[in-house]
Amino acid sequence: MQALKPWWLVSVLVALALIATGCTGAPPPVEPSPERVRVAYSAGGDPIPVVPKRQVVGSQGARIEGAAVVEVPAGAVPDGREVEVGVGDALGAIDGLTQEVFGAPVLVVHDVDLEKPIRVRWNIGNLTEEQRSTILLVRWNDEVGMWQVPGQAASIEGDTLVADLQQFSFWTWVSGGAATVSQVSGEVFGKRTSAPTCSSGSLPGWVRNVVRPDEDQSGMPIRTCVEPDKNDVLTVRVANNRPYTQSLDLVNGDRYAWAWAGEEDFTVAGIIRGYLNRALSDDNSLAMAPAKATAVGLGRPDEMGEVQLTLQADPTMKTVAADILIAVLGSVLDLDNVGGFDSDMVNAFVQTIYDCGGSEVLKSREGVGLDTFGKAFETVKTCGTSTEVHRAIQQVLLQRSDGTREGLGRALGTNRALQSALGKLGIYLKVADFSSYTSELASSSMIGKVQVTVFGTGRPQMLGEWKPDCRNAASDSGVLFKNLALQDVFKDTSKEYWKFSEWEPSAKKAVQPLKSCKPDHIEAVAANVEKTWGDKKAAAVVALKIRALAGGGLPSDLDLLNSTLPANVCWTGESGWQHAAPIKLKNGQGAAWVADRSYAEAGIMETKVVGRADVDGDGEQEVVLDLACAGSEPERCCAGRASLMPTIGVFKPGTPLRQVAPSLMGGASEPGGEFGPADRRIDSISLRGKVIVTQETIIYPEGYTAAQVGGDPSAAVTVEYQFKAGKWVASRP
Repeated sequence: MQALKPWWLVSVLVALALIATGCTGAPPPVEPSPERVRVAYSAGGDPIPVVPKRQVVGSQGARIEGAAVVEVPAGAVPDGREVEVGVGDALGAIDGLTQEVFGAPVLVVHDVDLEKPIRVRWNIGNLTEEQRSTILLVRWNDEVGMWQVPGQAASIEGDTLVADLQQFSFWTWVSGGAATVSQVSGEVFGKRTSAPTCSSGSLPGWVRNVVRPDEDQSGMPIRTCVEPDKNDVLTVRVANNRPYTQSLDLVNGDRYAWAWAGEEDFTVAGIIRGYLNRALSDDNSLAMAPAKATAVGLGRPDEMGEVQLTLQADPTMKTVAADILIAVLGSVLDLDNVGGFDSDMVNAFVQTIYDCGGSEVLKSREGVGLDTFGKAFETVKTCGTSTEVHRAIQQVLLQRSDGTREGLGRALGTNRALQSALGKLGIYLKVADFSSYTSELASSSMIGKVQVTVFGTGRPQMLGEWKPDCRNAASDSGVLFKNLALQDVFKDTSKEYWKFSEWEPSAKKAVQPLKSCKPDHIEAVAANVEKTWGDKKAAAVVALKIRALAGGGLPSDLDLLNSTLPANVCWTGESGWQHAAPIKLKNGQGAAWVADRSYAEAGIMETKVVGRADVDGDGEQEVVLDLACAGSEPERCCAGRASLMPTIGVFKPGTPLRQVAPSLMGGASEPGGEFGPADRRIDSISLRGKVIVTQETIIYPEGYTAAQVGGDPSAAVTVEYQFKAGKWVASRP
């Protein structure tokens, strides 16, 4: 037996111009139409060759005619020796693993080597062009009971298949392709599927809304529904509502939690398609077989806040190429019969075709366009003549040679079918065979993107599992908000955060990372929370928890604007308004009232929170307030320049607030005039660490000269105040 050669297909299928046979004599008789004949079958399912009549031929040669013509040239049989030659009836079409047609078996029995090849000619006029592209010479393997492809060259001359043979048992030809590619590709034309069915259970809590393309359009390329799965996963059931493969891609999202390609199909077609589709699928892409129900799982994204997951279904370059392969295989294999099927060989075939075209088409996510089919078609055809594909199939066949008789028989039958498939791929395949398929494909490009969109919230961080910047207060405030406010317990948007009983204990946990920052930064974050967060009451709770980290535990801005200030807060000890009664603020305003509800001669028109700092140096923070003090009630204020005086107050928590330093209303510029230094008022206040910085101007500048006040009487001066040893120390008079 000759060694198997991976290049055999080229010489089998190349046209007449490549092989000149020089045949003589009349053409062989036309074989009967390839209809089923009464033949016996081997255990492997192949027709057993029978040649009832044989003719003895010597060295002079002879011509034997029957269902085939055998020409034994003179000198082929050594002198003094004889061989027996016979031609049986055409075996015709068989009903087994493959949709094949067999020619007439030819037998030459010889016990010595032939000196010259014997020419055998079969009439193949009844075969179509497609069947001729798959024709193979096969030799009977009696040990296994199967027709084997040995790699013997042959040529086609008109309607005649010609082969020169020298090593004999039984020979014949086989054509893999009783079914046409166009029949297979058109079998599902117009086929649609019903919508999948989902449970009515509540969707996972993180899912807010799902927008499906087929909610009110049953004719869409996919039919969908959603249902809950365990472990907080959303199941999206998707039925492919088209007769072509589609790719379901997670175009916006990380990866599928799981993917299910549909019910197992244990027919040959199902096994082939399953293997091919697995090769086309990955963590965020699922190949969906035509008119088949599939499903994918979407886990909750690991990102905080609003999220959007998008699934897109459409045919792509890779799915079109897959459909072409499956149609070709379907035309040479009986896809409803698993008997005699060798899955490893078919897998090797599919994988090598995939590898052959992988870089160009089969791994492409390019969507369908006007030239999609043509690109995929030409690539698959090119792979049909690839020597790598031939080698891969032959290698698997050789690996089967040490197996059981049954296993080897399956391998031989499958190998024969795949060799026929390569003939169709490389030589015959035509775009016209896919007319029904391409018409369906063209309609999909007119629909546009078909998407399922899931809106929801991502998985929140564990409370307190964030890292502060400790430099940018606004940034840390924003990250803290996400860590706290985006917890699932607060997802009810109809309630304000402060109304949740879980808000206060959750805030305490969430602010803990700020402990690693310096006190000044902690205060800056608390201030930013109060200033920028929308829910002011909730922000006040958080700010209090933040300040507690620095040992302050100070009231929030909102609390301060509605706090009670101690008596004489509008009195510096030297100037202002003395009042024995405290001042109760409401939204930053208030007045001092004695017990009989009579006015106590002091009021506050406006309150601003300057900030928080350890002003007195005791290791704990105090709050610094800018108080607009006056000698009248808010509704009656004010008469002159000195009737409303911005006043600095420094307090610790308490009811009323506990004042830790005398109030400040500004300094005085020296030497002044006849009545002494020129009093100043505070125009602005800021904090730099524990230092209070003010901009001050003389209250009555027109009454002083530059010499009297050390400069332009109308100019503002900057003053820094520090509280040391129980008194204020100013940077200038």
